[in-house]
Order: sequence, then C-alpha cells, then structure tokens
Amino acid sequence: MQIEIDQKTIEVECCRGFWKNFRGLMFSRRKNILLVLPREGRNRAAIHSFFVFFPFQAVFINSRNEVVDAMRMKPFRVFRPRKPAKFVLELSEGNIAANDIIIGSRLVFKMV
Repeated sequence: MQIEIDQKTIEVECCRGFWKNFRGLMFSRRKNILLVLPREGRNRAAIHSFFVFFPFQAVFINSRNEVVDAMRMKPFRVFRPRKPAKFVLELSEGNIAANDIIIGSRLVFKMV
C-alpha cells in the first residue's frame, strides 16, 4: 500500500485485524506499517512500544484521512492520541519531517 502526502509517497504494510494490530512492530525490524482500527476513538488508537527495540514515529489519522496527532515513540512506552483516530501509521524515524507531515495534513491511501 502507498500513502501520499503532498506529492510524496510512503510505502507501508497494511495491518488489519486484532492480532496484526496487536503485534504491530513488536519483535520486528524497522518498517512502515499502517494499523487499520475497527472504529475511530482515542482509547482504541492508543499504542505501546513494548518489545519494539528501536524508536519510531507514530502518526494518528482520523476517518477523514487527516492527521490528528503524531509522536516519537521510544521503546517500552505507551501513548494515547489527543483526538480520536481510525488509523495509526508507524514509521521509521525521520519520515515525519522528510514527508512534511503536520497536524491537519490530508493523506491519500492507494492500494498497489
């Protein structure tokens, strides 16, 4: 899957379903993933970085494909977004700045 932000493209692995979302980046190598949540919400979009042994960036996206929050996650931390989110984009470090992602940015999801 690809995500476009202002003419820039990020390749991501799409994770749907409880177990894929639960696992996220745990025990994996650095990669970009998109967690698709069953419903939009603050608590539903809360993430942890237990057993993720590298820092990464999390971008929280609502059902209108707008960025509502972003956070640099260190290993063994928990974070809940400030606003409800339907998607969580977990990125390798540096992707937020490199792709000019800010609160309010609109993303386009493309299946490849």
